[in-house]
Amino acid sequence: MTEAPITKHPFDLEARTLKFARAVIRLCRGVKSDTVSREIVSQLVRAAGSVGANYREANDALSKKDFLHRIRITRREAKEAHYWLELLVEADPARDAEVAGLRGQSTNKLGIAVDAMHRRADEARAKAAASSMKADTLAIV
Repeated sequence: MTEAPITKHPFDLEARTLKFARAVIRLCRGVKSDTVSREIVSQLVRAAGSVGANYREANDALSKKDFLHRIRITRREAKEAHYWLELLVEADPARDAEVAGLRGQSTNKLGIAVDAMHRRADEARAKAAASSMKADTLAIV
Protein backbone atom coordinates (compact mmCIF):
# COMPACT_ATOMS: atom_id res chain seq x y z
CA MET A 1 0.00 0.00 0.00
CA THR A 2 1.45 3.39 -0.96
CA GLU A 3 1.20 6.38 1.29
CA ALA A 4 -0.73 9.28 -0.16
CA PRO A 5 1.38 12.43 -0.16
CA ILE A 6 0.22 15.04 2.29
CA THR A 7 0.60 18.48 0.77
CA LYS A 8 0.16 20.65 3.84
CA HIS A 9 2.91 22.59 5.60
CA PRO A 10 5.98 20.36 6.15
CA PHE A 11 5.68 20.76 9.93
CA ASP A 12 1.96 19.98 9.96
CA LEU A 13 1.22 17.93 13.05
CA GLU A 14 -1.68 16.12 11.40
CA ALA A 15 0.70 14.71 8.80
CA ARG A 16 3.36 13.95 11.40
CA THR A 17 0.95 12.09 13.68
CA LEU A 18 -0.26 10.05 10.70
CA LYS A 19 3.33 9.24 9.79
CA PHE A 20 3.98 8.20 13.40
CA ALA A 21 0.94 5.88 13.46
CA ARG A 22 1.97 4.31 10.15
CA ALA A 23 5.52 3.74 11.45
CA VAL A 24 4.11 2.06 14.57
CA ILE A 25 1.94 -0.21 12.42
CA ARG A 26 4.94 -1.19 10.27
CA LEU A 27 6.99 -1.90 13.39
CA CYS A 28 4.25 -3.97 14.98
CA ARG A 29 3.80 -6.12 11.89
CA GLY A 30 7.33 -7.43 12.44
CA VAL A 31 6.99 -8.19 16.15
CA LYS A 32 7.02 -11.87 17.11
CA SER A 33 3.54 -12.99 18.06
CA ASP A 34 2.99 -14.47 21.49
CA THR A 35 0.54 -13.92 24.33
CA VAL A 36 2.42 -10.96 25.79
CA SER A 37 3.42 -9.16 22.60
CA ARG A 38 -0.07 -9.44 21.07
CA GLU A 39 -1.54 -7.40 23.92
CA ILE A 40 1.27 -4.84 23.83
CA VAL A 41 1.00 -4.46 20.04
CA SER A 42 -2.78 -4.08 20.26
CA GLN A 43 -2.55 -1.33 22.87
CA LEU A 44 0.33 0.41 21.08
CA VAL A 45 -1.45 0.54 17.73
CA ARG A 46 -4.58 1.96 19.38
CA ALA A 47 -2.67 4.62 21.29
CA ALA A 48 -0.50 5.63 18.32
CA GLY A 49 -3.56 6.01 16.08
CA SER A 50 -5.41 7.96 18.75
CA VAL A 51 -2.69 10.61 18.91
CA GLY A 52 -3.46 11.77 15.38
CA ALA A 53 -7.19 11.17 15.56
CA ASN A 54 -7.54 13.29 18.68
CA TYR A 55 -5.28 16.00 17.30
CA ARG A 56 -7.54 16.23 14.24
CA GLU A 57 -10.55 16.44 16.53
CA ALA A 58 -8.83 19.29 18.40
CA ASN A 59 -8.36 21.17 15.13
CA ASP A 60 -12.09 20.92 14.51
CA ALA A 61 -13.01 21.96 18.04
CA LEU A 62 -16.11 24.08 18.50
CA SER A 63 -14.58 26.21 21.24
CA LYS A 64 -11.29 26.89 23.00
CA LYS A 65 -12.45 24.74 25.89
CA ASP A 66 -13.16 21.86 23.51
CA PHE A 67 -9.77 22.40 21.85
CA LEU A 68 -7.97 22.22 25.20
CA HIS A 69 -9.88 19.08 26.14
CA ARG A 70 -8.93 17.36 22.86
CA ILE A 71 -5.29 18.44 23.14
CA ARG A 72 -5.18 16.99 26.66
CA ILE A 73 -6.47 13.71 25.26
CA THR A 74 -3.82 13.88 22.52
CA ARG A 75 -1.17 14.37 25.18
CA ARG A 76 -2.44 11.39 27.19
CA GLU A 77 -2.46 9.17 24.10
CA ALA A 78 1.11 10.20 23.21
CA LYS A 79 2.19 9.34 26.76
CA GLU A 80 0.40 6.01 26.50
CA ALA A 81 2.03 5.22 23.14
CA HIS A 82 5.41 6.00 24.69
CA TYR A 83 4.61 3.62 27.58
CA TRP A 84 3.66 0.76 25.25
CA LEU A 85 6.78 1.36 23.16
CA GLU A 86 8.87 0.92 26.31
CA LEU A 87 7.08 -2.35 27.08
CA LEU A 88 7.51 -3.55 23.51
CA VAL A 89 11.28 -3.42 23.94
CA GLU A 90 10.89 -5.61 27.02
CA ALA A 91 8.81 -8.11 25.06
CA ASP A 92 11.05 -8.03 21.96
CA PRO A 93 14.53 -6.66 22.81
CA ALA A 94 15.69 -7.06 19.20
CA ARG A 95 13.44 -4.11 18.30
CA ASP A 96 15.20 -1.65 20.63
CA ALA A 97 16.82 0.43 17.87
CA GLU A 98 13.56 0.74 15.89
CA VAL A 99 11.58 1.57 18.99
CA ALA A 100 14.04 4.24 20.15
CA GLY A 101 13.20 6.47 17.17
CA LEU A 102 9.49 6.06 17.71
CA ARG A 103 9.83 6.85 21.42
CA GLY A 104 11.53 10.09 20.40
CA GLN A 105 8.65 10.88 18.06
CA SER A 106 6.05 10.19 20.76
CA THR A 107 7.92 12.50 23.13
CA ASN A 108 8.02 15.14 20.39
CA LYS A 109 4.26 14.86 19.82
CA LEU A 110 3.74 15.18 23.55
CA GLY A 111 5.80 18.37 23.65
CA ILE A 112 3.92 19.88 20.74
CA ALA A 113 0.56 19.06 22.33
CA VAL A 114 1.62 20.64 25.61
CA ASP A 115 2.89 23.74 23.78
CA ALA A 116 -0.43 24.07 21.93
CA MET A 117 -2.31 23.68 25.18
CA HIS A 118 -0.27 26.38 26.91
CA ARG A 119 -0.55 28.73 23.93
CA ARG A 120 -4.34 28.45 23.89
CA ALA A 121 -4.57 28.83 27.67
CA ASP A 122 -2.38 31.97 27.50
CA GLU A 123 -4.57 33.38 24.72
CA ALA A 124 -7.69 32.71 26.79
CA ARG A 125 -6.15 34.39 29.87
CA ALA A 126 -5.06 37.42 27.82
CA LYS A 127 -8.52 37.76 26.32
CA ALA A 128 -10.15 37.46 29.74
CA ALA A 129 -7.79 40.09 31.16
CA ALA A 130 -8.53 42.46 28.26
CA SER A 131 -12.28 41.98 28.74
CA SER A 132 -11.91 42.61 32.46
CA MET A 133 -9.94 45.81 31.84
CA LYS A 134 -12.56 46.98 29.35
CA ALA A 135 -15.34 46.31 31.87
CA ASP A 136 -13.43 48.21 34.57
CA THR A 137 -12.89 51.14 32.21
CA LEU A 138 -16.60 51.25 31.35
CA ALA A 139 -17.54 51.10 35.03
CA ILE A 140 -15.32 54.15 35.77
CA VAL A 141 -16.86 56.18 32.96
